[in-house]
Amino acid sequence: MRLTGIFLIVWTLGHVIWTGTGYVYWKKGQVAVLNHRWQEGIDYYEKAILYLPDKGELRFHLGAAYAYTGETLKAIDYIEGSRDNFNDKNMYLVLGQSYMQTENYTRAEDHLITVTEMFPQLLYPHLLLAELYHKTGYLSKAISELRFIIESEPKIISDDVMTIKQNALQYMNLLLEE
Repeated sequence: MRLTGIFLIVWTLGHVIWTGTGYVYWKKGQVAVLNHRWQEGIDYYEKAILYLPDKGELRFHLGAAYAYTGETLKAIDYIEGSRDNFNDKNMYLVLGQSYMQTENYTRAEDHLITVTEMFPQLLYPHLLLAELYHKTGYLSKAISELRFIIESEPKIISDDVMTIKQNALQYMNLLLEE
């Protein structure tokens, strides 16, 4: 009995140290990314994954950092892997953007539509859909997305919302001139 107790204490202590190390690396990665030190953040996230391989949110953060640095295929791989135990609108948004960069427009559309279904009031995914539809030759769908943005009346009007609305108006004017 005493030996079992000692074993449990040692195992628990080892587990706490192991996972704690992973969380420390994860936090260091977040701090680096927040300070726009992308490669340093990626390096810390990669170390954290060794200790916390099943943390979907960590996989998403690593994938998002790769997406920001232009390593699109790595981004897709990590973020798709995060879907087993993590679900967040930003995951679908980054996947949509990443698939657009790889010209996999069907997958991009699926993910961007998922974001609009989760949060219809978010305007940025509609702007990305307009861009996607324009690139794929669906001008009427692009204009429809842009109209949605321009005509929307969000409860909170932030600088970001105003910028997206202005970009949508400029984009629509450009498309109507084509």
